[in-house]
Amino acid sequence: MKRLLILLAALAALLLCGCDVDKPEAQAAGQISLAEAAALQPGEAAQVEVTAELREYYFKLARLEDWYHIPEFTTPEDLPTDPLAYWFMLLAEGRTGWDKYGNLTGPSPWLHRGYLYLPDYNYYFDIYGIDEAGKMNLAEDGLYTAVSKEQLEAWVQQHFGPVPLQHAMYNPNEAWRNKNYYFDGQNYYFTCVEGAFAPLSGWQLDALQAANAGGRIVYTAEVRLYCLYEYGFAAYDEDVSFEENMSQYAQSVNGRTENKPVYEAYGRQMIQNEITLDEAARQMVIAGDTEGFPWRERLRVRFYINEQTGEPFYLQVESLPLED
Repeated sequence: MKRLLILLAALAALLLCGCDVDKPEAQAAGQISLAEAAALQPGEAAQVEVTAELREYYFKLARLEDWYHIPEFTTPEDLPTDPLAYWFMLLAEGRTGWDKYGNLTGPSPWLHRGYLYLPDYNYYFDIYGIDEAGKMNLAEDGLYTAVSKEQLEAWVQQHFGPVPLQHAMYNPNEAWRNKNYYFDGQNYYFTCVEGAFAPLSGWQLDALQAANAGGRIVYTAEVRLYCLYEYGFAAYDEDVSFEENMSQYAQSVNGRTENKPVYEAYGRQMIQNEITLDEAARQMVIAGDTEGFPWRERLRVRFYINEQTGEPFYLQVESLPLED
């Protein structure tokens, strides 16, 4: 994760004292480049020009940080105290990439190897371990994902500040919670359920502001989320037209239309397995060619980079209307 954030971490290294982080910033005239953000003076703010490189960066940042599950809050007092609000973002810690289906890959600090013995564990959700390839393995096969209560609290404080988390023991009447983790009073264990993670999705950067506040560069990113429907394509039929191939594809996914903009741009390559649906959508986001995308959510995320950890520290997350 630190490699991903090296660019923004470098910009945050300019520490100028004597400015309140919540003080309104004076807007600089025009747009600036990301590199110029480091030169902002205390109290100054400016819109950063959104380039293809920035869209690519924020696509990766939002996916690896799992903004799909980021909790919304206006002030620190609004932060949720339910550990489940942070659970999936925490599980993404240490991931450095993703596979062709968008599943995060890379080493996880929460993965344990060995035999797991929980004498009081007696309900029907299995405990799993998520390996380096992003695959889920049964704990009985020697891999399991576990996070101690103290580790969870430390992770939340590192990214959101001190939050009085309400740790609740397993309750058979809360099936919605039990399908995501099992807490035995000391450790949280990942329990698998289909659809628990984000669907095939991605984030597009719409606007970015940089401000010198509190002696650090604070970023306010406006991003929007799309969600697609993964489908394994049959071989491209060279004996019929491209339009007929498209029609056959539409019928095979029962009339779902989420993928239509991507298919219209990359359909032939996708059917011929030259590019995946996920990568095709990512390329369109980078190019800013996303008219007609199936947008689901729009957020404003305000954060800075902790220069000691290289990780984002979130100051505010707000939901925005899909259309202004």
